[in-house]
Amino acid sequence: MFGLLFTVILFSSCGKSTQTPISIFNWSLNNIPQEQATAVAYINSIEAVSPTKHIEISLHTVNGFPVGIYTMDATGGNIIGIWDSSTPSLYSVSGTLNISYSTTEKVNGTFDVMLSDGSNMKGSFSNILFD
Repeated sequence: MFGLLFTVILFSSCGKSTQTPISIFNWSLNNIPQEQATAVAYINSIEAVSPTKHIEISLHTVNGFPVGIYTMDATGGNIIGIWDSSTPSLYSVSGTLNISYSTTEKVNGTFDVMLSDGSNMKGSFSNILFD
């Protein structure tokens, strides 16, 4: 009887987890880590908001962020922008976005771009859920 009860408990505890993965968006300016941001993905953009900045990754040459490496220089609509209420907006003039994993539910990747003021912006994101 004990063995049967143990087996039932063991199998019922090995079920698929229903927990939502934690979304992570980390970034830096000129190799100085910035505040972690919360983010959500849409068909052509990822919107990330930290306590002090708003970041948008716009990928208009494709839909849904398929796996691949993309040039982020504003030509063709691929651009990374960053702004807040007290400073001018900055945007990518060169660099890349690497989408390493993408499903209809979430997207992971990294980016490394030079911004319009000459600063370098790098970042990584994982488990960013599509809205």
